[in-house]
Amino acid sequence: MLNEVPDRTEEYRKGKMHLAWLFGLVAGLVFVVVVWGSDGLNLSRANGLYPWAKLALGTLPILLLCLAAAWLSSIWSNGLGSFLLWLGCGIAIAFIGGHVSFEGLTWFYRWVNPQLAVRVQYGMDSGVAARMAMTVGVCAVIGAIAGLFFNTLLENCFAAASKGAAFLNLFIWALFFAGCGVVLNVTIEKPLRDPVAAINETITDKLRNEVTPYSLSDARDLHLGALNTVTDLLHSPRRLVLLDYDDTLSTTHIGVDFDGVWVKCMVAANNYLIPPKQQPVNCERMN
Repeated sequence: MLNEVPDRTEEYRKGKMHLAWLFGLVAGLVFVVVVWGSDGLNLSRANGLYPWAKLALGTLPILLLCLAAAWLSSIWSNGLGSFLLWLGCGIAIAFIGGHVSFEGLTWFYRWVNPQLAVRVQYGMDSGVAARMAMTVGVCAVIGAIAGLFFNTLLENCFAAASKGAAFLNLFIWALFFAGCGVVLNVTIEKPLRDPVAAINETITDKLRNEVTPYSLSDARDLHLGALNTVTDLLHSPRRLVLLDYDDTLSTTHIGVDFDGVWVKCMVAANNYLIPPKQQPVNCERMN
């Protein structure tokens, strides 16, 4: 008498579901690390104030969105359904990711530092909105393409004969969301972050100039004159934060907290260079 073949349908379904959760988790984590992990690291190196705030604010909603899209895609196991779900997910994570840097940070400052919240103005002007729309559009396309490949990559990963083959499918999946993160980083985060780094670097160069003076031409190229009105504060501990910006993110104002004394610095981007070079213009004490 032939032995009955055990029904492994439920085991197969649960295995794919667990793997789908992993795909969702990887998508969300890769996105937040590329967007806000790198942003926080660069801001912390530039003595930024609250450098990890955006990572803290944005991680949970992004992870929940990606996990939900993966879970529903696994349940439907349908190419069109996955396409639509990940298209929507791409739009949502780009939208949330962009707004974290504006409304999200404004809310955060009101909560943890009301005095700072009075100083910052993070408006969603037409130029910023255009950058946001472009980012959402690109991430929508990336999400839709990822959705088309979701079921194939999930099946290949589940049926992989080796850990290396499974990892390859997961790595390919992660690349989609790394790409979306790079787009958001370049279009939104970098123009907001680079002026902070430029002022911090100029302060460092100004302090270095006291020990080993630069030539006049080098000092001019480094824009050291922008700090001439606040030289007495430069040896104090400092924290820097973006205060406001113009419609195109070409002109920004950076606040520098020198151990309780606030200074406002203007930075102009030279958009003729790629990437644009941030050039300190002047600094003055704030009331």
